Amino acid sequence: MVGDPPYFLHPVEIIGWLINFLRLKTEYYANSKISKLKIGGFFLTFSVITLTALIAWFIEQLYFASETEITKFITFFILILGLASSLALRSLRQRSHEVLHALGKDNSSENLQLARSNLSKIVGRDVNNLQREGILRATAESVSENAVDGIFAPLFWIIIGTLSWKLSKSFPGPLAFVWVFKATSTIDSMIGYKNKKLRWIGESGARLDDILTFIPCRIVVFTLPLISNNWIKIPYLIKAAFREGAKDSSPNSGL
Repeated sequence: MVGDPPYFLHPVEIIGWLINFLRLKTEYYANSKISKLKIGGFFLTFSVITLTALIAWFIEQLYFASETEITKFITFFILILGLASSLALRSLRQRSHEVLHALGKDNSSENLQLARSNLSKIVGRDVNNLQREGILRATAESVSENAVDGIFAPLFWIIIGTLSWKLSKSFPGPLAFVWVFKATSTIDSMIGYKNKKLRWIGESGARLDDILTFIPCRIVVFTLPLISNNWIKIPYLIKAAFREGAKDSSPNSGL
């Protein structure tokens, strides 16, 4: 199963450093002026996305330009490692199982506290007062949303990038497309909040993330009910997802 290598520097970490650096610069120069915060946020998003796309495209072109077997192998390995790093299947599965394993013992205060501690690794909300049902609900919500961001959306953009190569090998390919998505998702997760200065700095990144996740999210909504093994309920589940999801301000998170 594919997952984030725990002992190696992850590309998302580097992207995160760049986002944080540009955010601090934007806040310093904008001096709390909304118009400047918006412009700085747009520049931040444009810079991170462009740099990420160029690096990924350069790696892809190195692979096609390799003339010897050894350089071909090395660039192919880097390409595969880059694609694998964009998928978080193993880490998401591991973290969610840690929560369920702690809850599965009993409802003692020690086990609840351990479950809350494990849950805090995959959610951004305050989990200190959650009881068993609340922990289970938060885990389910986090797994479903992160499954889109960490598995299904990256796979979708890898496929789009592969189709791009069918048109021309000089076009951006799967690595470029999926890294652009991961960079956008990272911007949204780090600064895409509706509070204080981040409301304006993260606006561009949040809107772009909504666009890039729009189709993958809906593919999941239509396919996820298939695991219910109750074909009669599938139309109801899909309808309920759109009905309840529409109550969320985000076009994707609610679904």
